[in-house]
Amino acid sequence: NYRSAFKSIAELKDAAWQHSALIGISRQYKVSKKLKGEMKLLYDFMAERHVPAGSPFVFRVGYKM
Repeated sequence: NYRSAFKSIAELKDAAWQHSALIGISRQYKVSKKLKGEMKLLYDFMAERHVPAGSPFVFRVGYKM
């Protein structure tokens, strides 16, 4: 899903937001003393309503300091 970058916060009011219903599992792990990582595997129950259609599975990776 490609969308062009927005130039100001005010443009978010007119953005085309997509609804989602996500459920899934997550795993948190320690990278170092101060850095923690997190992985999530999610399923979107509303994926068939998205335009353009995409996979109902969402994989997210992040970290916290």
